[in-house]
Amino acid sequence: TKDDDGGYMFLADVGNESHQPLFNYKVNNLSSGVCYEFSADITNVVKSGSNLTKPNVRLEVWEKDKNGTLIAQTSTGNLSECGTMSWSKYGVSFVPTSTSVTLLMVSNIFETRGNDIAIDDIELSVCSGNCSGFVFSKVS
Repeated sequence: TKDDDGGYMFLADVGNESHQPLFNYKVNNLSSGVCYEFSADITNVVKSGSNLTKPNVRLEVWEKDKNGTLIAQTSTGNLSECGTMSWSKYGVSFVPTSTSVTLLMVSNIFETRGNDIAIDDIELSVCSGNCSGFVFSKVS
């Protein structure tokens, strides 16, 4: 992300592999009834003017009960091309009723031309305020 030249990011040519998660991580020992936020900085890495398929990523939170219940999700919408890499933070807030969840990021688009993304600063944090269900903030 901006002003972070010593870290790493995940770069993906998403392609057309439907239902293959970009990110899949199980979290244990959560506090039931506490509001959490699952977020990441995501950008389209295709340069402006390329007129290729724009990526669209869905963040999901699944509760690991006997049925595997989807408890929260949000999508980035189509990520615009940009002249220089510009990061945006996307996230979803949730209140688990059990102590284990699985965090997923999956593509909503299954095309091979374009659909290239970078993901950075994947976080799970305790919410600081009211739990609204989704978070979106534009960050460059």
